[in-house]
Amino acid sequence: MGQRAGNKVVAAAQRVANFLVPIALLCVFCAVCNVYPFGENSFLAADLQIQYVDFFAWFQGVLAGTTDLLYVPNQGLGNGSWGMVGYYLSSPFNVLLLLFDADHITLFVFVSTALKLGCIQLATTHYLRKRFNLGYVPAAVLAAGFTLCLWNLTNMRNLIWLDAVIVLPLMAWGAYCLVNHGRWKLLLFSLVYALVTCWYMGYMLYIFLFIYGMLELHLRFFAEPDFTGRHLLKGTLPFVGVAVLALCLAAFTFLPSVQAMTGAGESRVSEFPSWVYAVTLAVVALLCVFFAQRRIPGRAKLVVGLMLVVALLVLVTPLSFYYTCSRTHLAVGLLAPLWIDNKTPQLAPGVVTLLLAAAFFLIPTIPRYAKTAVVAVLAVMIVSVWFKPLHYIWCGFRAPDGFYARNAIFFVFMLYFAAGWALSQVPAWWEAKRGRWPGRGARVGAQVLFAGVMLADVAVVALFALPGCYADNPQVYYDAYETVAKQQQQALTALDPGVYRVEKTYNRTGNNAQNEGMAVGFLQLSSYTSSKNAAAETFLNQLGYGKVESENVHYGCPAPLTDSLFGVKYVAAHDPVTTTYYRALDIQPTWQDAAWYENPTALSLGYVVDSGAREYVPDAALNAFEQQNAFVSALVGHRVDAFVPLEAEVVATAEDGTVTWAVQVPAGVQAYFWAEPVTVVANRVGKFNVSAEGRTWMENFPYRHNIDALAAPADQARTVQVTLQVETGESYPNALHFCYLDTAAMQEALAQLAEHQMTFTTFQGSLIEGDISCSEDSTLMLTIPPDAGWTVTVNGNVVETGSIAGDALLAIPVSAGENHVRLTYEIPGLKAGVAVSLLAVVVLVVLLVRERKRKR
Repeated sequence: MGQRAGNKVVAAAQRVANFLVPIALLCVFCAVCNVYPFGENSFLAADLQIQYVDFFAWFQGVLAGTTDLLYVPNQGLGNGSWGMVGYYLSSPFNVLLLLFDADHITLFVFVSTALKLGCIQLATTHYLRKRFNLGYVPAAVLAAGFTLCLWNLTNMRNLIWLDAVIVLPLMAWGAYCLVNHGRWKLLLFSLVYALVTCWYMGYMLYIFLFIYGMLELHLRFFAEPDFTGRHLLKGTLPFVGVAVLALCLAAFTFLPSVQAMTGAGESRVSEFPSWVYAVTLAVVALLCVFFAQRRIPGRAKLVVGLMLVVALLVLVTPLSFYYTCSRTHLAVGLLAPLWIDNKTPQLAPGVVTLLLAAAFFLIPTIPRYAKTAVVAVLAVMIVSVWFKPLHYIWCGFRAPDGFYARNAIFFVFMLYFAAGWALSQVPAWWEAKRGRWPGRGARVGAQVLFAGVMLADVAVVALFALPGCYADNPQVYYDAYETVAKQQQQALTALDPGVYRVEKTYNRTGNNAQNEGMAVGFLQLSSYTSSKNAAAETFLNQLGYGKVESENVHYGCPAPLTDSLFGVKYVAAHDPVTTTYYRALDIQPTWQDAAWYENPTALSLGYVVDSGAREYVPDAALNAFEQQNAFVSALVGHRVDAFVPLEAEVVATAEDGTVTWAVQVPAGVQAYFWAEPVTVVANRVGKFNVSAEGRTWMENFPYRHNIDALAAPADQARTVQVTLQVETGESYPNALHFCYLDTAAMQEALAQLAEHQMTFTTFQGSLIEGDISCSEDSTLMLTIPPDAGWTVTVNGNVVETGSIAGDALLAIPVSAGENHVRLTYEIPGLKAGVAVSLLAVVVLVVLLVRERKRKR
């Protein structure tokens, strides 16, 4: 009994040490690379910096009970939260936010990331031990290479994906157990966890499960002559059953998350027609059938597989549009020191693992059918990373924006599969060569040597990856910015406790951190999230707030007309704002000399509009000035030409493509320009610069494309020289448009709309309430999207709502006299998802009871 207890203690100590090793190594690597919390550079980089940190700040309030979980009013015009929660925030590790205050979210991110790496280490060690019968130390050492591989280290910047990597080895072991022993529970719960924590990566895991499950079935099919083709086909049915049951168990969050994400629109939809995907999948299926044939010799399959890979490499030149990166970047992706962010896929497993994977194909004791099967899977994985049509299938038939090698982790995992199998053959190889297994001391020495070599290997990967991800990113800058932002908002709230929107022409990253309102606590137009409301985002883009199909709304310059229509009452800007429309405020402290301004013509977030406004649908062919004129005209019920075109002509065109305009600006007017965006293809940025009077604006950038103020009002008419310069290798804009703002026309329209405005008593996420008085039956427009989750009552009676601007804005019928308007929000699809999950729980309980009875 004592010996058994002692063994348990030793096993527990092994697991604890194994869990802590990658955490300790991460701390060491951060210290060496000068990364927070052991250095000056922030641990917040890329998506962590521009999205997650604000989402975490918001979710911290949800967990603390101070923020509404159901609806986010300060993300764009407003957005149901469940798509964001299901995509970004449903990891159980996020509960740790309760242990940190609002000023230490970066520390939470680091701790959460470190803990996830520790869990990946434990899960991978368990898989390698069980699947290949490795000793604990060799399995743990090899697992450390996977835990700290290039893909994981570079994707710490997108830490939701690390939850999927925790599940990956457990899912693979669960698939093995299902194929060979009929045990299904581990696979089931792994899939449920994957879907609940991040359905996007869960979708990829489902695809990989099919491929990996076929691999394990294939290996058993060839290893056991009695395992016939009929058994092979029958063996796929449990996979289908487990996958469907897992999907149903996770329906309580999966269904509302997917329903919310279907509103994310068609931006970045892949550029290939349906037949390309059909042909791609058909070819993959035929190859799978070919490699599954028993009668075809393994040598022939190996030759065919290598020929296919070579053919693919040769075809890249004429078909480069179909590939995510060049042949060179694909090849060097296997070597971590040659990795280049967003250009090179993160395929590198480490040199030790590469050598072991190569040895897998050379060791004679490994069956040839296993080698051919692994070659086939590796080929599918590498093609899935490189060939766009197949790559887009993995990404939900969408072209991903950044981190494009999202599915490269499955290629890396298969290399570790081969390496683990090769490592398991070392005892047999040694005994065949030497006749006996070496003594304990020699074995311990070999293990220490293996651990040392692997440590050096992961250190090389980390010391090349971390500086590429976290350089020139001082944490002290972000801490200072957040402190000032919160103090400014407190001062603004003390000055005006009402309901209004606030905007800034800058943010903590310059342009691309668009969700600051979620963290600081103000309503804004800007937003950047994959779980956006597509109709609202597209409409704001069309009006000049960002670029259509850029996945974000960006506020780059005060726009007096639309600012007023959307209730943007206060603006912070570095560049002086024309006082004709805005009034300077003294709000302290300032950030890098940015000044605050009040927009005195800002309307309420709800007001009466012309009944014909319901018929208004934005015309994509209009430029941003024309779009604003059309919008305000629809709201007031008559034509308003707030923006008037300026005379402009091209006066010079340089050999490098630089174009110069001469723009005639009358006295006393504010001039603006807007560039028609360029459609970007083949992974090009497409940005260009516009310069005038000593200033330069970067346009067509994914995080910035706005109507911009060209010239402030002057006492005399003048000519302004405007130059457009395109960066080498980029595309030219279709046109520049120049207009001035007719102040009288704008103010007349705003005065008409200001006659009947809503006074809000509550504007708290899923509950909006207020009063409005009308002289006749009218249409109330709220500047929030008409989400399916809203239930609207007027004076206690449920009313049927409508939409304005093509599902971008909410229209509510109100009657003559006093109207009390109340909006409550429920998550669309949640009830149906919960019902499906409860039914699935009943099915699960029945299966467990039947299994228990069978064992008895």
